[in-house]
Amino acid sequence: MAKEVKSALASRGITGETAPPKGIDGKQWSLLRYRLTTEAVSDVADEWRARRLGQAIPDFTPLTPDEVAEPSDLPTWRVRGLWSLGSHGTWAGPKKSFKTTLHDCMAIGVASGQRVLDEWEVVDPGPVLIYAGEGSIEWRKRSLQRIAHDLYNVKLGSGDDQAQVHVVPTAYPFNTPEFRLALAENIKAIKPAFVTLDSTYNYHPRGINTADMYDRGPLFAELSALVRDADSETSLLLIDHMRQAASHDLDAIAMAGVGQWADSWILNIPEHTDPEEGLFKIQMSIGSRRWGGRRRLAEVDLGRFDEDDESWTHPMRVEVSAGEWTSKPKGRSDDRIDHAILQVVRDNEWSLTQTALVDKVGGNVARTRDRLNLLVSQRLLAVERRKRPEGKGGREVVRELVGFPDDAHVESATTTPRSRPAKRGRGSAAASRKKGRG
Repeated sequence: MAKEVKSALASRGITGETAPPKGIDGKQWSLLRYRLTTEAVSDVADEWRARRLGQAIPDFTPLTPDEVAEPSDLPTWRVRGLWSLGSHGTWAGPKKSFKTTLHDCMAIGVASGQRVLDEWEVVDPGPVLIYAGEGSIEWRKRSLQRIAHDLYNVKLGSGDDQAQVHVVPTAYPFNTPEFRLALAENIKAIKPAFVTLDSTYNYHPRGINTADMYDRGPLFAELSALVRDADSETSLLLIDHMRQAASHDLDAIAMAGVGQWADSWILNIPEHTDPEEGLFKIQMSIGSRRWGGRRRLAEVDLGRFDEDDESWTHPMRVEVSAGEWTSKPKGRSDDRIDHAILQVVRDNEWSLTQTALVDKVGGNVARTRDRLNLLVSQRLLAVERRKRPEGKGGREVVRELVGFPDDAHVESATTTPRSRPAKRGRGSAAASRKKGRG
């Protein structure tokens, strides 16, 4: 760093000479040297700090019109019909919807160069890098080994004829200097086709409001920029959770920002589950801003698990088809109710009671209240005792009001939602609303 500061000082006309230039007295020269030295040290420190964080110094030079007019070959596929080269995005679904399993099926197909699940051609194979922050690393290794053996007849390892899968079994906030620096170094060393964080909440920065797109979205943009700067052909993939009443809609992802940020996405919705026999049907919505989308049905046969032998009764099988889905994903009505609730809260934050909120949303009162209670339990919304003005005089009265929590990852002193009061007559309810009681 000392050499960099010396170079920065020289560019400002300050060398080892102590005598002032001709025409500048000693006092002026001392002040000028101090100011220029401070500027130089500050500039070098900023650049050094950015490099330490694994960040590139921003380049705001515009493309020329001729550069904009140059032909583009996009989309260039990593996996044809599934994922574009260098694209960033999410693989999401409600809990236990085989997000990790089907992701690992793709990862080993890419690492081995074989067709992914006999459905998608791997155009550009390469190693994969998985940050496995969720669950036991020993079980993850066992699952990866089983997928490689049963579905691809390949071994994991570092050999040319093996599937090269790198796994980091450490979870850490992805906006920290330590994580960013290590991630950039790993990408430069491995040059992976994919780098995956499994799952997002294990690596989520602390103190960030997960309900605020403008608080959360830039973090994902910075992370994908870091990956792109380390290797422009590496894809960043976040495995994320959707609300249990999920739909084939990016807005169904549980927390804000991911749907807006994603360039490509795969959404899993369970259609049929039989855990005892190990049989599952998963609806897959595959989409991209670059090329459109596809729908597929994945039928997963894990086999029955033998409790005595601690193994499965037969090899794993996965079949992917383009056939019609046999049922609509559950919870579309619930998803619309959730959207309506969240929109009303955005428009009236900390001004409505739960009863007034339910009335304003409309529809089936019992279902709306159930969805509201669920959103509160998931800490997407909070109920707190707060003051609000009421009546003609604007007298402040303490009520239990609904709003967004300051930090969805921090336990707050929210009040447990009250059960709906006994139904009153229409006239009484109208009178209460006139008084501003909600």
